[in-house]
Amino acid sequence: HEDVWNRASLERGLLRNGAAYLGDDLVPDEELTRSTFYRDFLVHEGVRWLCAGIVFDGSDADLLPTVCSVFNPPDGKRFDDLHRTLHALITRHLSLALGTMFKLRDADFRAASSLQALNRLAAPLVLLGARGQVRFVNDAAHRLFAERDGVTLSAGAANDDMGWLRA
Repeated sequence: HEDVWNRASLERGLLRNGAAYLGDDLVPDEELTRSTFYRDFLVHEGVRWLCAGIVFDGSDADLLPTVCSVFNPPDGKRFDDLHRTLHALITRHLSLALGTMFKLRDADFRAASSLQALNRLAAPLVLLGARGQVRFVNDAAHRLFAERDGVTLSAGAANDDMGWLRA
């Protein structure tokens, strides 16, 4: 059965990050209660009143469309403007927090993938920080340092990452 709330929000272009809507904003109550979606699904789930917030609207390819919905039963309180306002505040916070978390996770994944690729190089590779401290050494470089044939990796202080190169 077609979700009449979802259909209405899509048809009216209401999907915007952080926006919040009541079921009545989307579909008049009379239309909802006449729908097969309501009669065949929502009634059996004990759902009548909707307050929904758009966490991600799908405009960012990395963030799938996501809605945070709160429901009340038929005999429960109908959501009002205060509920919509509060839900919008929560939804905007949730959108920012989750969006930041996903972007940080993706950045960590890209960094880890890059380091894995560098580690697979046959040639020795050492990445240095701004102060000249060793930030990364691939396996080939570790093998070279293990030979102790000129250049070695010496331990540094705790804030020196992996240490320093010594000739």
